[in-house]
Amino acid sequence: KTPLVIEIFPIYACNFKCRYCIFQYEKAKRGFISDKVVMDFGLYKKCVDEMALFPDKIKVLRFVGIGEPLLHPQIAEMVAYTVSKGVAHKVEIITNGSLLTPKLSDSLIKAGLSRLVVSIQGTTKEKYKEVCQAEIDFEKFIENLRYFYHHKDQTHVYIKIVDCALAGKKDEQRFHQIFGN
Repeated sequence: KTPLVIEIFPIYACNFKCRYCIFQYEKAKRGFISDKVVMDFGLYKKCVDEMALFPDKIKVLRFVGIGEPLLHPQIAEMVAYTVSKGVAHKVEIITNGSLLTPKLSDSLIKAGLSRLVVSIQGTTKEKYKEVCQAEIDFEKFIENLRYFYHHKDQTHVYIKIVDCALAGKKDEQRFHQIFGN
C-alpha cells in the first residue's frame, strides 16, 4: 500500500568525477534519465504532497542518485518541506560531503534531517585527486564533517568508504583513526 523507501534524485550534476562513476564521462555519453539538471522545487513539493496520500508513512525518503544532492540550491528547504508534511519516518541524504559548510550543516539539521550518509573517497587529498579527479582541502573537509557531527542534534551521521578509495590495511586504519568516533 505504501512504499518502504522513496529515493529522490534532486540533481543530475556532481562536483567530482570519480573513476567508478558516470560523471567521469562527457555529458553526451552519460545517458541520463532526464535532460533537466536541477529538480524544480514546485515539482518536488507536488511529489511530497502526493506521498501524503499513501495510507501509511514511508519508512525512508532518501536524497541520493545520479549526482551530488548538496549541489541542489534548495536541498535544506526540500528536507524541511518533507519533514513538515510528515510523509516519512526518516529523511536522509547520501552525499560525498565535500560541500558541507557550517551554514549548510545548520540548515540541514534545523530542517529535521534524520540521517546524513557520507561516502568518503579517500583518507588524503592525494587519494581524492586520484579517485575523484578533484582538488579538495582535506583538513577543511574533515573540519566541516566534525562541525556537522558536533552540532547534529537528533541527526544520525554515518560515514563510509568504498574499497577502491583505500590503499591497504594502513589506510583502513587511518580511516578508522579519522572517523572512528
